Amino acid sequence: MDLRNLADHRSVEPRADVKKLSVESQPSLFYRDLRPWVHPDENSQYPRSNDVVTCHYSGVLKRDGKAQTFDSSYERKTPTEFPVNGVIRGWTEVLQKMRVGQKWEVHIPYQLAYGENGFEPKIPAKTDLFFVIELIGINVKGTRRSEL
Repeated sequence: MDLRNLADHRSVEPRADVKKLSVESQPSLFYRDLRPWVHPDENSQYPRSNDVVTCHYSGVLKRDGKAQTFDSSYERKTPTEFPVNGVIRGWTEVLQKMRVGQKWEVHIPYQLAYGENGFEPKIPAKTDLFFVIELIGINVKGTRRSEL
């Protein structure tokens, strides 16, 4: 997956196909649907904060004027499973708005990522993060609630 252009702009907000995520957080989160043709069943569920999800993702940040991939399940060629409430706040909010099968490009401001301190050495202080997130499945206490 080529994400070199993902962090080329401070925010993805100005693009016509970019939407503001309806959440309570400040600053706002913005996303672009990479699979607009996917229309999840109206009965499909959203992950809850206590669910475990299976995702593919790639994370990019801008360092010294260049976009750098700092983590990618795509590069490892295996999806990752984790609790919705066990990740950075921006991810927790984004995941609870996604349905299985959706794939989004997301801009997460540093305040909803690793904040003032960062997560050195990978992520410097006050660094906005850019992700491609693909929700593959939702698990509840070891059972599959929904899966692509």
